[in-house]
This record gives sequence, structure tokens and C-alpha cells, in this order.
Amino acid sequence: MADFTIIEHTADTGIKVENAGNLAEVFVTAARAMTSLVVEGEIRKSKPVKMNLKAGGLEELMHSWLSEINYYLEVKQMIFCEFDIQKIDDKQLQAVCHGENTDSSRHNFFTEIKAITYHQMYVKKMGNVWSAQVIFDL
Repeated sequence: MADFTIIEHTADTGIKVENAGNLAEVFVTAARAMTSLVVEGEIRKSKPVKMNLKAGGLEELMHSWLSEINYYLEVKQMIFCEFDIQKIDDKQLQAVCHGENTDSSRHNFFTEIKAITYHQMYVKKMGNVWSAQVIFDL
């Protein structure tokens, strides 16, 4: 199973995903890591949301993926706890994300992510494992 670490970066923060066994796992772990930066508390799996994304490459796909998850949080007031990637390659991602509407009585919010940046971003395979790094503008 992949693991992640939080990395500090000037006035921003980021995540580093390591030891993912496949491309889907690196994307799921990045979504879990980003969510952990934003909120703490039980997130119920009550509403599924389908996502179909296309991009020109892996970094663009990661940017679109995390931006879409952040859009749901900021605009639609929805937070996810489970990410089921059904199809992924270097140019497309199809997933079902499970979560619920935000609830201030159960969810403690730490920070707001203004944007997912391309600064120092990478998604790559080294040997048999995948890794990624993403910096967030807070």
C-alpha cells in the first residue's frame, strides 16, 4: 500500500506519495493525502459522485483530479472518504468518489486549498513503484 508524507514549501504545503503499486493507487493516495490536509473527522460514504477526466499527460491528469476534488469541497460543500478509480491511463481517469456534504458539527477544517499547482509536480514510475509530488497554494 502506498504511503504519503506532508511536505512544507515556503508559504504553501504539499504531499509526496511513495511506494504505490500502480497508477490508480498513486492517484487515490494523493486524493487521501490532500483530504487529510483539509479536514479531520469521520466522513460518511453516503453520496457517490462520478468523475470522468481527460488530460494531456500524467501531471495534467493529477492536477485535474485534485482540482475536481477540491472544487467539490469548495463549491459544492462535499468531502470524500473513498476514491474508486475504475479506469486510468496517462490521458484519462474514470472514478467514483464517495462522501457526504460537509458538516461543521463533525468535520474540523484546517485550511483551504486555493489551487493545485504544477510547481515541482511529478507523477512517475521508478522500477516497480509509482510516486508523485504535488504542491498546494493555501
